[in-house]
Amino acid sequence: MGIFAGVNHLYTMNEELKQLLEWFDNYQITFNEIRLSPCQYIFDLRKFISVQTNSVRKNWENPTFEYDIISLYQLKKVLEEKEKENKE
Repeated sequence: MGIFAGVNHLYTMNEELKQLLEWFDNYQITFNEIRLSPCQYIFDLRKFISVQTNSVRKNWENPTFEYDIISLYQLKKVLEEKEKENKE
């Protein structure tokens, strides 16, 4: 993966990014607050996911919006870890 996380520069969204967006489209939210990192706390998870995924869909080819893609990858990792903890 290059500097621009999950996106190639042929102006077509690659499969990895499509899968990430699809993962969030299908994610069942059962709580609304989560700590993303020691300095990032999401108070409205539904809104955060909606805003970030919409931003990525509209701006994925623009490097200025790379942070939106990165934050979705971070959130997915945190949510998967939380899910795993809850199953144990």
